[in-house]
Parts: sequence; structure tokens; C-alpha cells
Amino acid sequence: MPNIRDVAKKAGVSVTTVSHVINATRYVEPHTEARVRRAIDELGYRPNILARGLRRGETRTIGLLIPDNSNPFFAEVARVVEDAGFNEGYSVILCNSDISDEKEAIYLDVLLSKQVDGLILISTNNHYHHLHRALEARVPLVVVDRELPELQVDQVLVDNQKGGYLAGQHLVKLGHRRIGCISGPKDIIPSAGRVSGFKQALAEAGIELQPEAIEAGNFRYEGGEAAMTALLNRKLKLTAVFATNDLMAIGALNALRQAHLRVPGDLSLVGYDNILQAAAVSPALTTVAQPVTELGQLSVSLLLERLKDPDRPAQRILLTPNLVERESSQVIPRIRLMKKRGILNSQLAAIISAMGHTDMLVIGDSGLPVPAGVPCVDLAVTAGLPGFLDVVKAVAEELQAEKLVIASELTEKDSDLPATLREIYPEVPVQNLPHEEFKKLTRQAKAVVRTGEQTPYANVIIVSGVTF
Repeated sequence: MPNIRDVAKKAGVSVTTVSHVINATRYVEPHTEARVRRAIDELGYRPNILARGLRRGETRTIGLLIPDNSNPFFAEVARVVEDAGFNEGYSVILCNSDISDEKEAIYLDVLLSKQVDGLILISTNNHYHHLHRALEARVPLVVVDRELPELQVDQVLVDNQKGGYLAGQHLVKLGHRRIGCISGPKDIIPSAGRVSGFKQALAEAGIELQPEAIEAGNFRYEGGEAAMTALLNRKLKLTAVFATNDLMAIGALNALRQAHLRVPGDLSLVGYDNILQAAAVSPALTTVAQPVTELGQLSVSLLLERLKDPDRPAQRILLTPNLVERESSQVIPRIRLMKKRGILNSQLAAIISAMGHTDMLVIGDSGLPVPAGVPCVDLAVTAGLPGFLDVVKAVAEELQAEKLVIASELTEKDSDLPATLREIYPEVPVQNLPHEEFKKLTRQAKAVVRTGEQTPYANVIIVSGVTF
């Protein structure tokens, strides 16, 4: 293998002159430089970049440590970092911790031993004890996508609280109230932030995310599939699910397909990350997009700034995600189940589909007085109490009722009615009211449905989305 002395001998110059040509450290006459470069090409000489860098105190390399290179989100971050580093004259050494604290610590030592100029780290979790090795070695460090408030280092983060809020807000606007969530590992801050923001959006709409409607996954495809299966097995009658990353959402999609449930016809699904596969699956996944390009470029930019000015104050940059609406979420289909059961006529189906979550609907017998201006639909129920209860249950489910109200003087004729309603629809409180109060609510109703027969079991107001 030729060395710098061979080049100098062939070009008829000193070793120092060859060094100045290679490193551009001093002016060299053009004809002399041309002879040196011709000698380099003819001999196939390659400068020892590492040795040259060590003499200067730099290696022009950046260490990048990510938790899971099988996750397309992290793979895309790595691509952006590599491109940005290359454009600045740096090579990037990529290490994958495979969501292992042990591997992360080992690879950190490997990168430090290779004397990288700086480190960009997406940590496996929220622990930071082994990062002190880098700080003690005075190697510049940028933490990405994992907030570590205890460390005074540069950080580039995405507002996960905001992202989860966007997902929840989207599902609420579509009319969903029975909503589930597939969270990530409990010890990873991004997952906790997304779930917190999601709960906040639901709470603002008067919806509580029940503990049994949350199932933890592992941020991987198989974890999402298993979590969705667990939620389905609980028979929670969910109409929508938010998965805290896209890989788990795609796994959940497969679980729903295996259960012969349609997305979004039977259940709406929202993911997080906006990986390439989110747009490629069928149906295309509604998701919260992370600003990957900005995330990767800023991390390199902060690292290079730190290399130039090691003593400047640490920076914390918080980026904002955005919602990408696709095919996997839709307005809740209010009348689908009722039509399937064959208990609705077209008039009532049209009214139900047009009703909002702040409306009330009265179901009563054929003798029920109808206030002026309130639409009335006649619905024949010939099966007595069972038929009447079928109508109540179906309408309550489709309107996602928060309360069933019964006129107390009628329920006295059949004291089993409240208990029966509680049994068939335990999620909804059943409230008895004096008849005068009941009539006041009737006047506020959006529509009145008459069951077509005289029965002591009638006179029920179904309330959706409001309390009183």
C-alpha cells in the first residue's frame, strides 16, 4: 500500500508539500499541486483520515444510538441524521440498542472508544446514568425524542402531550365516546405524554378513559396485535382506538381483521408517527405525524454548534406534531347496528343519524302526548316488554347514551323495569323522575318515538352527551 513518502518521491516534492496539498493548509503552486494529485491518482494513495483527525483532535465522525432500527420511525430519523452529517463532512456510525439498557451502555462505550466527535442519542428509556460517561469524557451530546430534564445537555423533542391531544380531539369530533387506547411501555416518556394528552382531550369532552380500555404494548407490531386482541376480549363495545405508535396500530389493524371487524366501519383507528407504511396499509392509517426531517436536522445542527462552542448554554427545542387524516377513522355510524337488528323504520333511523350528542329522544307508548313542534315517529313494537327493551337498548347504544330516565309513576306499575334496564345496559345510569319533571324533559326532546301500543313499560327518555 503506497504511503505519503511514495507520493512525494513520484511527484518530485517534499512530504510536507504533499501534506499541504492533501489538507489545503498552505498555498501550493498550481503546477506543483497538479503533479502531486497526478501522483496520488496513479499510485492509488488514500490518506489515513483517522490518523489525520487524531492529530487535529477530531475524527469527523458522529455516533448515533437508536433504540430499534426495525421501527421505520427510527430508521427515518437515522437517514435524516446521516444525510445532514454527510452534508457537513461527517460520517455517521449507527448503533442499535434493541431496546436494551445493557446494549445501549456497551455501544456507548464502543462509540467513545472510537473517539467520535459527538453523540446523538435516542435512549432506550428515561434512564440516563450511563450517559455520564460521555459527559465525563467531554464528548458533546444531543438527546433526541427522550426528555431528560436532569441532564444539562442539548435536547430536540416533540410535544407528545400535544400529539396525544390531537388524536383524542379528532375522535371526539367524529362522535366517538367509547374509546380505547394502546399505550407504549410504561417507562418511556413519549408514551406517557401521548396518553396524557389523549386523556385530556377526552376529559374536555366529558369522557373518561376507563382503565380497562387501556392496554400496554411494546411499540412493535406484535405488541399492537396482542393489545388489540386483549381489548376485544374484554367486550367493551369500543368504537375507536388510539395506538401510541404506527407499528402497534398496524398490528391492531391485523387483529381487527382476524376478528372480522372492519376499519373504520366497525371501529376507527388512529396511530402515531406517520411512518411510510401508515399510508400504504389498507385502509390508510389516520395518524399523528412527527416532524422527522426537522428532528434529525436540528439534532445535527445543535451538535455542530456545540463542537464550535462547547461552553454555550444547553438548548431544549420542542417541535409540534400534526394530525394526518386518512381512511381508518370516520364519523361514528349511529344507525348501522339498529338497522342490522331490524328494529328501526326509516324515519327513526334518519332522526337518530341526525341527532347530536347534546340531544334527547323519548320512547313511549302510543298514548304519549307529543309537544308541539317535536318530531314524532311511530314504531310498532308487538313483543311487549322484550320488544320495547330492544328498542331502548339499540337506541341507547347508537346514541351512546349517558342516562336513561323513566317516569316514576309509570314504573310503579312494573317495578322490574329499572332493574331490567340496568341489567341489559349496565353502562348507563337509570334515573327515576316524578312525572312532571319527566314531562319537562319531554318538551326538550329532539324527537318522540311512539311504540304503537299501550304499555306500562314505556316513557323512557334517552339522554346522550349531557347531564342534568
